[in-house]
Amino acid sequence: VGAEKEVAAGKAVRALKVEYEELPFVLDVHQAMEKGAPQLHEKYPGNVLAHTSIRNGDYEKAIQEPGLTKVEGWYQTPTVQHCHIENFICTAQMEGERIRMLSSTQIPHIVRRVVGQALGIDWGRVQIIKPYIGGGFGNKQDVLYEPLNAFLSLQVGGRPVKLELTREETFADTRVRHAISFHMQGAVRPDGTLVARRVEAFSNQGGYASHGHAIVANASNMIKQLYRDEKALESESYTVYTSTVAGGAMRGYGIPQGDFAAECLMDDLAAAIHMDPLAFRLKNCMEEGYKDP
Repeated sequence: VGAEKEVAAGKAVRALKVEYEELPFVLDVHQAMEKGAPQLHEKYPGNVLAHTSIRNGDYEKAIQEPGLTKVEGWYQTPTVQHCHIENFICTAQMEGERIRMLSSTQIPHIVRRVVGQALGIDWGRVQIIKPYIGGGFGNKQDVLYEPLNAFLSLQVGGRPVKLELTREETFADTRVRHAISFHMQGAVRPDGTLVARRVEAFSNQGGYASHGHAIVANASNMIKQLYRDEKALESESYTVYTSTVAGGAMRGYGIPQGDFAAECLMDDLAAAIHMDPLAFRLKNCMEEGYKDP
């Protein structure tokens, strides 16, 4: 407004020059883990947010059994966006000493806490109203732009401020389902008995943590629980930062990705011994009474 008044008065307005520096980036989880790759966060060498292992038996020892058929392969699930009908939207305004927010969110209590922390005020001064939302499916299970909106309202004297994302902004700036790359190995007897499996899972976290390692850890745990491995199951799960949209919660929470990889391996094992894939699954599926060690 001030610039418009100066222009109207015939005064020269100094143009602001903004310069952007393009930083090194990495888009692939395997490249991100390589030595010399750009480091996105100083505290996470190799761009690895977290790494966990499962050891039930000894895979290498188990596959020494004579007569086994061994299969291995890479199975990948892509990034997915939730595509809820209602994009993210929120409003903020002051009512006395309290900031009142209306937000399309799945987590109003967490939003309240984080807004209070961001502004450095008591949580009791923050009210979050969550109406019925036009879909979320995990995308709105994160604090998105609510703290920024609350801050903006304070900058204009507590007057109402609304932030509403376009579909393009929702795709680029909110959350997506983690793309996970699985390296699967399995060994089976001629009669169809599943002897051992090994899993390496690499989850693309994007640029920020959000719902992080729990996703790929869930996937690996589900793989362990779905079928019986007579001698061994081992897994290594990695969550890796890349220069892409942040991965977050989405329906299934890692299970769809893990199930896809597990069933692909079962299909390939059954095909390798020329066994009906349904009969192969029924022979090896987890029985009632199983206790996870």
